[in-house]
Amino acid sequence: MFSILLVSAQQETMLNDIFKSGSYKSIYIPDTAKISKDEFMSIIGSAQKNHVYFGKYSEKIRYVSVNDFSTDVKEFLGVRIPPGTLSLSTFETNKNHDFYVKPLNIGSNEQLELTFKKLDESTLDEEVYGFLDLYAKDQEQAEVYIEEIAQRAGLDADEIVQQKTISSDAEFFFLFLMVAIVIFSISNMLVTIFSFVKRNKEIGVYKLLGLSDFSVAKKGISKYISWYIVFSVIVMFVTSLILNYWNIYLIKIQITYLSVYLLASIILIITASTVITRKYSIASLTKNQKTTNAIIRISMVSKVLFTIILGYFLLNTTNMLESLTDQRYKLSIFENYRDTYAFTSYAKNRSDNNSTSNKRVPIGYPEFNYSDFYKKIVAGNNGYYVDFSAYSCPDETNERKLARNCYDDQYIFALVNDIYINDYKLLPMEQIKNALKEEKRVILIPRELQDSENSILQDYSEYFQSTKTIVDDLQMESIIYEDSDFFSMNSEVVGSDYLIHNPILIVFDENTVKGIPDYQLRFFGYGTSTAAQFSLDSTETKESWYKKNEDVFKQFNIENNISVEHFNNTSNDLNIMISILEFSVKIYTGILLISILLISFVSFNITHTYMSDIRKEIFVRKLIGESDFNIFKQYILLLFFTDLLAVVIVTVILPVFLKTTISFKGIGVLFLLIIMIDVIVFSIVKSKFVRNNSSNQIKGE
Repeated sequence: MFSILLVSAQQETMLNDIFKSGSYKSIYIPDTAKISKDEFMSIIGSAQKNHVYFGKYSEKIRYVSVNDFSTDVKEFLGVRIPPGTLSLSTFETNKNHDFYVKPLNIGSNEQLELTFKKLDESTLDEEVYGFLDLYAKDQEQAEVYIEEIAQRAGLDADEIVQQKTISSDAEFFFLFLMVAIVIFSISNMLVTIFSFVKRNKEIGVYKLLGLSDFSVAKKGISKYISWYIVFSVIVMFVTSLILNYWNIYLIKIQITYLSVYLLASIILIITASTVITRKYSIASLTKNQKTTNAIIRISMVSKVLFTIILGYFLLNTTNMLESLTDQRYKLSIFENYRDTYAFTSYAKNRSDNNSTSNKRVPIGYPEFNYSDFYKKIVAGNNGYYVDFSAYSCPDETNERKLARNCYDDQYIFALVNDIYINDYKLLPMEQIKNALKEEKRVILIPRELQDSENSILQDYSEYFQSTKTIVDDLQMESIIYEDSDFFSMNSEVVGSDYLIHNPILIVFDENTVKGIPDYQLRFFGYGTSTAAQFSLDSTETKESWYKKNEDVFKQFNIENNISVEHFNNTSNDLNIMISILEFSVKIYTGILLISILLISFVSFNITHTYMSDIRKEIFVRKLIGESDFNIFKQYILLLFFTDLLAVVIVTVILPVFLKTTISFKGIGVLFLLIIMIDVIVFSIVKSKFVRNNSSNQIKGE
């Protein structure tokens, strides 16, 4: 469940700046770098003056830092609010307001019940940390407040930005839509103007009959408008179908673009037809038709420009699709974990970390054995344990010291259980299981670090000896695994994707957990900062799961500390990541398909115009036995040259001016794609002309 915007077309006056925001960020403040409530409120106050807003999601409540809730709301994100539901016009901080909104989980028709509250002092803890949403008019404004939060938290700005968002992809899509509409308008307009020139005798007759210039222009405009309307409906339908998200705002923007360029095209067509009808006398208009080479040349130049523009979108799109598809594949093994739960029992009441006694017991809890807790609760329920922030690595000076969330270029340590790695089919599972049965400490080292195996084991050993956190460490067995990416399932890991490449994994199970001190294990926490997580069966609810384990909680004497309310869904990060990837894939797939259609359309217009202009010549040359190649070789070479020129220009422009990395594979695919489109379109148009009777073609108009 994840909504990127909190407004609909009915609410533009209420949250106008958010609705038109050019930048959406989901940021994360680690609990080790908390900001006081007063400091954060001062940031909110300053941000509101600059039309920058903060949002926060917690336990089905969406907090928003907006003061003006005066507009009556009848729809929310395009979904009708049921009768009797309170609207934001009655917004008060001490009341709950339930709305039914369409989530951004692409492909889901489920409606999500949310409660909205105003983000202010009463809704904040004394110290602020965790996930926050940030809405701004543009990227620059967003960066200002990201930087301010980072400074107050004592972090670098890039340390708090957590999640990939679709804002940049959506902007790219809107830009493409606008360009696509312009290209269609100009291309179709050139064809319409060409038809006016070809209809010179008809126009002469209209003038003899005394028709006005507008009446003459109207004959061509009506056909143009019908084509334009068909195109507009297809574009709106295809984009909504591809995105699978009927967004009122998206359709409204498209209608605005389409209307503006339709009006501009009509004005240009009327102007062109007026010039044509007034430039020539009736006598000249009724004579045999003059050549239209000028219009064809203009069309060819336009095609080069269109191909360059569409080539830019295509190269960006193919590169991005390849990257997104790769990321989506890497996350595919977590499809079964899109509804995971964890203990969040001390979001306000943090643990008392006593390194001398190796305890990590929340304040107010009785002391209990963490190893037994793991065996009975985590392992007993097939829970996942994955903590990428539990271990340190050597810093750049190779000094051995604890460095939480250490992401040195060389080593990334993580603590995981055997249940978590079961889903990674490329890992040598039999070898791992055998080592765990022998109660060995298993260390998985990626193949790319195989040459550094001894150094890694030395670092591992020295770290635990120096920090004295392992009381009775086990015999170590290192196992080399093929390079892979792992999903952190833990919000405290810095990184935009939550995909950790080639970490060093310390694997344990219920037999080897005894070598890990309570200090290192994390079973309770705020949201997904909890390293232990559980996937419920399809028939289970969190209430039934809790009831099943209630007797075990009593054995540990913590039943009064952990209630069913403390067992919460923590898979939001994974859902967000997968949903955003799916949404972005749909966006770029849409761009790819529409780009191909546009190139085909432009190519068809130019080829049809060319053949229409020389159709008599075509059939005369066919009558004397010339081959199609000889007849059309000049045009074919011209097509090939313009396509090659466009691709070369794109190749130069992208890396130099746009600082975009391109591959020879992408360039080759682009060139072959355009050539293939031209060949198919040329064959279709040529067949159309050949099917017509040659004797009819060489007669009068």
